[in-house]
Amino acid sequence: MKKILLASILTFLLPCLPAHSSPRDPTREEMQQLLNTDGLAGWTHGSVMGADAFVLSYRPNGIFSEIFLTMIAPSPEIQSQLQNLRRHDKIRVWGEFMNNPSPQLHLVVNRLVVETPYQIPGPANPVIDVAAIRADLASKTSIEAIVHAVRSDGHVFVIEYRGAIFPIFNTEFAAETRGLSRQDLVRVNYRFQENPHNPLHLTLQAGPSGHAVEMIDSIHAQHGQSVALEGELVMFPQSPDIRFAVFALLRRETPFQLERTYTLLNNDADRFTPIREWLQRAWDAGNQAAIVNHRNKLLNPTIRVRARGTLNHVDAGQANPQILIESPASLEVLGPAAPLRAR
Repeated sequence: MKKILLASILTFLLPCLPAHSSPRDPTREEMQQLLNTDGLAGWTHGSVMGADAFVLSYRPNGIFSEIFLTMIAPSPEIQSQLQNLRRHDKIRVWGEFMNNPSPQLHLVVNRLVVETPYQIPGPANPVIDVAAIRADLASKTSIEAIVHAVRSDGHVFVIEYRGAIFPIFNTEFAAETRGLSRQDLVRVNYRFQENPHNPLHLTLQAGPSGHAVEMIDSIHAQHGQSVALEGELVMFPQSPDIRFAVFALLRRETPFQLERTYTLLNNDADRFTPIREWLQRAWDAGNQAAIVNHRNKLLNPTIRVRARGTLNHVDAGQANPQILIESPASLEVLGPAAPLRAR
């Protein structure tokens, strides 16, 4: 039943859905053949200037078969190209896979072509103060963070912390991470991984409890609950991934002030239309000069909304938890929000 609900939502959100029986994903050797010949085409998933963190999303069989490749620059010219990439840019790359111990594939890019650039409407991309985050992490051995991704049976573990997203090398504690869901709030015990210096890598280690990762708040455990949540209004503009602008609310989970984004939806296209129109009017009525680029979305901190509905978190890897709303009567504009806290 949960998977049916997720599919019904995605049917009208996504440009297209894959067939029920998708072909298998290509092997590393088959991808290398493309990298040697026609190039491998995909989309920029993430690019953090100053952190040397560049990720390519390769989708051989549609959006649900994403293969994430970390891109490495062997020269200043390629480094400059990578730093200028934007999320959702369609690119084609040539190169060689690295032989390194990480389960995340690392690709040394020898040539890169931007085939279809994408520009998120609004302000320029935010600048992440990587040096300040590194200094903060160096003064601690544990932090509270939001889970961004878990892949390769728990061996690839990625977290969000102070606006930055970075991987944690995980060999010994995969049993503690493989069951986590994206957007879980967790405590992470770590030490610095000396290499590579950039992007920032941490290594899990056991904390005082004997565990490397401790659950603070499971988002998946809240599936099906009735909620009334408040937060600042967010817009995900139309992009290659979604047919039209989708709205959400950004909530800072106390006492840690970690950000969770809740997408505002209804699983029926006809009922969703007036909800989306209501949210668009609320967005348009706000102070447009206050809009900020918040990594992969636009945020207006002057518009605070309350949403009542049912929390939907069907799949551990879904991008955000959702609030399923019955009608515009379940939404309320509360007025200007408090100023954004410094990161």
